[in-house]
Amino acid sequence: MKKQIRQISKYVAWAMIFACVFSCISTIEIYAQKARTAPKPKEGWYLTFELTVKGHGETKNVDNAGEGEIEGSWDIDRTYSGTFELTTSTPTPVVVNKGMSPSEMMAIVNAAPVLWVHSGNGNDLDQKFLMVKVKIKDKVRLKLKDRGEGRSFENTTSLTYWDGNGFAIIDNAVQLLMDKNKSSYNVTIPLQLKIGQYGDENLKISRHKLIERSSFGYGDAPTSEAPPVKYENVALGTLKFPTVIDLLDGGTIHHPNNLPLKLVKGAQGTYDWDSGDVDIDAPLFPDIPESQEGVKVHVYYLLKKMTM
Repeated sequence: MKKQIRQISKYVAWAMIFACVFSCISTIEIYAQKARTAPKPKEGWYLTFELTVKGHGETKNVDNAGEGEIEGSWDIDRTYSGTFELTTSTPTPVVVNKGMSPSEMMAIVNAAPVLWVHSGNGNDLDQKFLMVKVKIKDKVRLKLKDRGEGRSFENTTSLTYWDGNGFAIIDNAVQLLMDKNKSSYNVTIPLQLKIGQYGDENLKISRHKLIERSSFGYGDAPTSEAPPVKYENVALGTLKFPTVIDLLDGGTIHHPNNLPLKLVKGAQGTYDWDSGDVDIDAPLFPDIPESQEGVKVHVYYLLKKMTM
């Protein structure tokens, strides 16, 4: 009886060993099958950019339509930056002839420039919604000098501050056009930021006013008064972008013609472009024609090839 029990125990042990080995082999085969059927890595591009709008200017003793003189100054400091993953590619349209063979047609298609766009996939909020980092610190001072009768006067000084720091969502698609045959490219970075969505009220505006007048000519009005400061929170996209012809028009960074690829030294598959400081082509503030002076736009971006 004991001998039979020992034999049964031996059979059970061997069966357990066989089951364990079979399970391991099956697991290895499953992983191998997954590896064989896994999609091949896809190419893509990282597009990192930074746009700055900075400067200082002032105007003095400008006639205000016969109502006196106006003088003012402005300090502008704005930065927009972000990194986007462009992982969806589409060949640009091409023209083929009916007499071409399939291989000839395919060769033309393969040689066509490729348009890379943001896929909108991923868990990161900045990649899903194309978010940009925004920093704003602007100040505008205007002083209206109203000359009354004789030596009477009333001067009104207005100070407006814009202070913003946060993220905003781009309203259109970021694009990279890559032409390998001509070693050229172009970018489209639309910075028309969404307003009134996702709780974006990260731009704080404060408006200050100081009125100084002569002791005569204005009745019983005080010689100096400062009305209460007005505060307002608005979206970061409220401020309009300056106009720079052939670079920044309507808030979109784009080149009128494709540019040659400029390889970053010592960095394979990485290209960049730097505009340097560029004058704006229209007044930053429409009510102040002189605000076109002293304000510079600077654009820099980096293109880095990636494998997903």
